[in-house]
Amino acid sequence: MPRNRQLSVDLKSIQALQKNKDIPCSHILILKALYDKDIGLYTTLIKYFLLNKGREEVTPVAVEERVKIYIKHLEELGYIKVTSWEDSDGNVAYEPLSRLTDLFRSSVDNVEDWIDKWRELFPKGSNASKYRYRGDKQGCISKMKKFRKKHPKIRVEDIFIATEKYVDKNRYNPYMRLAHYFIEKDGVSTLAAEIEALSEDDRDNYTFTERL
Repeated sequence: MPRNRQLSVDLKSIQALQKNKDIPCSHILILKALYDKDIGLYTTLIKYFLLNKGREEVTPVAVEERVKIYIKHLEELGYIKVTSWEDSDGNVAYEPLSRLTDLFRSSVDNVEDWIDKWRELFPKGSNASKYRYRGDKQGCISKMKKFRKKHPKIRVEDIFIATEKYVDKNRYNPYMRLAHYFIEKDGVSTLAAEIEALSEDDRDNYTFTERL
């Protein structure tokens, strides 16, 4: 059964959408789902909107037709480019275009807004060598910005989930990476490896909400 997802949308994103008159602000969740490439959540939102419009019967066929209508409309407006109307999983495949990514990039790339919250996932204090687990803040900001630039499709949510899982596994490990080295050290990113290893169970067991 699909898990309930929490979408994070900041004030800057809402203001950006308000400047785009062709997309109502009520569709901000739909755009965020597409930005996250979560077609399952996108479909669920379409069903929700159909139900709220008072449709007596919302069949899977009706939802599928409405999904394609919305996708086609957003493609015509230049938010996405459809690469296949039915991929191997039977879903619409698409690529977000700059008009869509620019709406949310400011919150994703603004590392300073959430780096303190991220560093707090690491234990307080220092290891046996007197180095602080949470590392150097500026070093974390610099490395995280480079990480985000190198991996633009990795979500902030997964960065937090992977980090929390790593810290839980290594809380009593004297060799646990310091925060800035966890992002990258000598060209190797433990963070990237931990994100790649995430399972759906991990995403169910660890939660993340990005606050406004």
